[in-house]
Amino acid sequence: MLSFLNKLRTKKIAPSSAQERVIFMSNHLSMMDLSLLDAALPKKVHFVVFNKREYELNEKNLKNRKVTAFDQLDASSLMKTVNLIEDGEDILLFPENRISKAGNLMRIYPEIAYIAYRTKAVIYPIYINKELKEHGAKLRLESFVSGTPSISLGSSFSLSQFESAKGEEQKERLAQVIYKKMGNHQLECQLKRNVNLFDEFLKADKSYRDRDFIIKDLSGQISYNKFLLSVQVISQKVEQMINEERIGILLPNSIGHSLLLFACFKNGITPAILNFTMGEQNLLDCCETSGLKTIVTSKQFIQKAGLQELLKSLSDNYRIIYLEDVKEQISTTDKLTGLKNNTLSPKSEAKSNEIILFTSGSESKPKGVILTHHNLFANIKQALTVIDLNSKDYLFNPLPMFHSYGLTIGTILPLISNIPVFLHPSPVQYKAIPELIYQEDATALLSTPTFLNGYGRNAHPFMFHSLRYVITGAEKAKEELKQTWQEKFGIRILEGYGATEGAPVLALNTPLYNKPGSVGQLLPGIQYHIQPVEGIPKGGTLQIKGPNLMKGYLIHGKGFIPLEDWYDTGDVVEVDEFEFVTITSRLKRFAKVGGEMVSLNLVESLAGELYGHNDFAAVAVSDKRKGERIILFTTDKETNDRVLKKHIKMKKVSTLLVPASIEHIDEIPLLGSGKTDYVTLEKLAGGN
Repeated sequence: MLSFLNKLRTKKIAPSSAQERVIFMSNHLSMMDLSLLDAALPKKVHFVVFNKREYELNEKNLKNRKVTAFDQLDASSLMKTVNLIEDGEDILLFPENRISKAGNLMRIYPEIAYIAYRTKAVIYPIYINKELKEHGAKLRLESFVSGTPSISLGSSFSLSQFESAKGEEQKERLAQVIYKKMGNHQLECQLKRNVNLFDEFLKADKSYRDRDFIIKDLSGQISYNKFLLSVQVISQKVEQMINEERIGILLPNSIGHSLLLFACFKNGITPAILNFTMGEQNLLDCCETSGLKTIVTSKQFIQKAGLQELLKSLSDNYRIIYLEDVKEQISTTDKLTGLKNNTLSPKSEAKSNEIILFTSGSESKPKGVILTHHNLFANIKQALTVIDLNSKDYLFNPLPMFHSYGLTIGTILPLISNIPVFLHPSPVQYKAIPELIYQEDATALLSTPTFLNGYGRNAHPFMFHSLRYVITGAEKAKEELKQTWQEKFGIRILEGYGATEGAPVLALNTPLYNKPGSVGQLLPGIQYHIQPVEGIPKGGTLQIKGPNLMKGYLIHGKGFIPLEDWYDTGDVVEVDEFEFVTITSRLKRFAKVGGEMVSLNLVESLAGELYGHNDFAAVAVSDKRKGERIILFTTDKETNDRVLKKHIKMKKVSTLLVPASIEHIDEIPLLGSGKTDYVTLEKLAGGN
């Protein structure tokens, strides 16, 4: 039955022209993939492998199949493969030329890409969707009848756009095209409708369930089974106590916060995660904008964070529920009901699967961003398509969940992807966090450049020896920071780019594809458009579409505003032919001086270059004569406007980059996300 259905599927999209040269290119997850593909592809397809051992393991399953098995990929085997195609053979190749243990695409060999280019063949990507076991690459086929096919063929493409492929660099470009196309197809196969994140957590494999822990914080650790049982129990109690579509959550990174989130997911309650670093008025605006009636928090957290005055203000308008009280009120009946649900493992019956985050307010008044579970799930799959985080990793996340990066990638991704995670409540503990990473042997760290700078100053060179990934975003990572981490710890920081509205990751540098000066390649599934900006000669504002893009905004005083079409990031960028994004500035991070657009980021960069540090922040304020003028804030008392002006002239750049004045302050104000708080600085500049 499986073979029959697979053949039907293949036949539907098989090339119609008998004259067309065809290469099927498949991802490679196990030594038994040849047998699986034999059931799926027409018998006329000639299998070519560069590993005789792999053929020998599958030989008995490949009856009536033409197979050519080489000892290795070399010049001789490459030319023989080219000859096969030129003789009219449709062939199957594994372009990665190895097995991917994590399931994501590995490097595409340029030699195999060259075969497709040389023969002018049409390429059909194949995606094998299998569940990998903890030990080895044993496969479990999923039935077509269930609606989840094991094998999917994508739309054809070719490399005809390239006029030549001489030299290694040109061949690598061919490989990048294949990688991008296969990655997009993989994502299409993994996306689904009506996603509920609680249901995704239920799908964890046995190896994950058997771990000692799946999540840790400073108070302890719990296993998968205990986490799931706790969610079942808490969801019962939350359902009894709260009969509302939305609730506010005012909590730090913790196991308790994660349990409450997944209880909300199960019950179909939309959590609005509040940023406790925003300040009282901004928080009140957020609560009003999202129509909250109830806020869940913790007595211990309020006390430790010194938020008593804030809570007093919130309690005047909103019902406050403490997690400690919820725990005390859990009855024997609640526990028994939770145990029964845990045994039966019923899926969520939620009709609403959404979450609300709030923009940081670094550029304007906070807005509510409604993200669906589908948006978050899509972004997780997009990220895992290009980076090989897997069940053998251990993720350390110090970023708060009100930060979309800390929520989607730092919390939900590991919990639904069989990856243990450590949640730390505060990213600014610059001495404690390196020590914890060292003691826990974490393999991946998520952070922002500001926080990485603090960890780098305080950590011993050996403390990060277990880290294989350090991924950063939210603000520009200076070359000085990257160089420090490379020299002191031997770690290459991978810089990404995102927005809360994108759930959040939009682009990422990876170990495989990394472009200095850029924030990485756009993730699979993301379409982009560059909108020219008057006064800016190169690039333009980045507009995007994709499955990870928000449902819409909640605007204070206006309500819900859906995202109708393209989302305008407000960032001025250049995008190259391989979709690497280089950010010039935010459109709002420009000053219009004398009718000319002047980059405030460049003003900061020039000052940093002169004085050897990054403690600078430039803002624009209204000016009657020139339209706007630039104010540069710094903590460096030695900064001199005359010296800076001379440096800018020496660089032979526009003198419009010279600040109108330099203001010395004790510290540059930061938001909870680690970004510079430009709103506060603009108010300060306006007051001055």
